[in-house]
Amino acid sequence: MKTSNAIPGFDALKMKAELQAKVLEKTKDMTPEEWVAYYKERSASRPPIWKRDASTLREPQRPDTKKKEIA
Repeated sequence: MKTSNAIPGFDALKMKAELQAKVLEKTKDMTPEEWVAYYKERSASRPPIWKRDASTLREPQRPDTKKKEIA
């Protein structure tokens, strides 16, 4: 199986860990009720993925790179 690094220097696992650390920092001192309210508010602020269209999607925050073709 061939792999492709479509975005050179991009590390998805590192990004995931950084995002999880930010959420943990925001929620670490919350009570269970506050935690539930936080996630309900976050989920209510954006439509579900299956209802999103071009007008609700955010522009990607990545450098302009050409995608490598996999033969």
